[in-house]
Amino acid sequence: MEEMTAKFPNNELLKQRGVFIQSLLAKKPPIDLNEVPADQKTVPLADLVFAEANIGWGSVCRNFVPEDVFIQVAGEFYDAGLFAHAPSLYVIPCDAKWKRFLFEYGMQDGHPGTVVFVVSGDGMELFRSDIVRQGDKPDRKELDITGVRRLELSVDETEDGRSSDWAVWLAPKLER
Repeated sequence: MEEMTAKFPNNELLKQRGVFIQSLLAKKPPIDLNEVPADQKTVPLADLVFAEANIGWGSVCRNFVPEDVFIQVAGEFYDAGLFAHAPSLYVIPCDAKWKRFLFEYGMQDGHPGTVVFVVSGDGMELFRSDIVRQGDKPDRKELDITGVRRLELSVDETEDGRSSDWAVWLAPKLER
């Protein structure tokens, strides 16, 4: 066992990633937001059916990223998120039933693009990030979305183009 610990000094991270892989393999199909039980206080966006989902490269990925599989931003592993290569757009039909949108955002490690994250509600901008680069620490946000019927998450490319713009919405969720 000591030999194994020497080869894999961070056993906790290995266990966490193992549990994560099992959850990906057992993933249920996305659910309609209207089917979330009224007594459920939070719901991860990655579990939901989107009204629209478009990304600039690859395909929509829930809780993982293409090729790399593991979401990792600024050296930290995340087990929940949405891959959003710029330009991208995720639309969530909230129907004015949710109060807060909580999330972090960042660039997938190993991909040196630059992007801007934008959150809009019913066509009005609620949040716009500064330019985000690989290695930037994720920023945590909490937005009031009371009364919002249509929540839009977009990632825009910057003046350097869209090459390597592997943006990730980290642990995005709605709260009642």
